[in-house]
Amino acid sequence: MLWTKNCPRCERGDVSLTNDGYGWFVECLQCGFAMDVDRPARAEALLQQINRKHRLAAKAA
Repeated sequence: MLWTKNCPRCERGDVSLTNDGYGWFVECLQCGFAMDVDRPARAEALLQQINRKHRLAAKAA
């Protein structure tokens, strides 16, 4: 699965959901941000939650 312009770090990167021998993770294709995910179905909700926190922090600063 691929989310465009949804990276919590660079805010412009495309994030993909992939897995390897260690489990599932999301990874930004532009900046390399990576985060482990316990379940693939939870990945989208987790990304939305992280992005919401970053946007609120940016508005407060």
